[in-house]
Parts: sequence; structure tokens; C-alpha cells
Amino acid sequence: MELAINIHTRIGMEIPKRKLKTELDRFVETEKLIRDGDKRWTKYSINKMMLNNE
Repeated sequence: MELAINIHTRIGMEIPKRKLKTELDRFVETEKLIRDGDKRWTKYSINKMMLNNE
């Protein structure tokens, strides 16, 4: 599981935080990511069940 700030650092700080948040939310909605926690302590992980279904 990764915090959004760690993901942001790894993919590049030139991407606006708002864009990253929008895309993370979209992946959660489509069940490609799993969200755990809330606000600044939210962690994300890949939904392995979705990977097996594709």
C-alpha cells in the first residue's frame, strides 16, 4: 500500500496533485485500486482480484 504523496513522487512532481487525486479516484471507482483510510492517511493498493479477471 502506498500513500498518494509517495505515488506522486514516484510518477513525477510535474503532475498536479489534483490530477493525481482525480485519477486515483477513477481507478478506485473502476475497482482497479483499493483505498484504505481517509484524508491524508489514505493508502492505495492494486486490486489483485481485478487483475486476475482481465
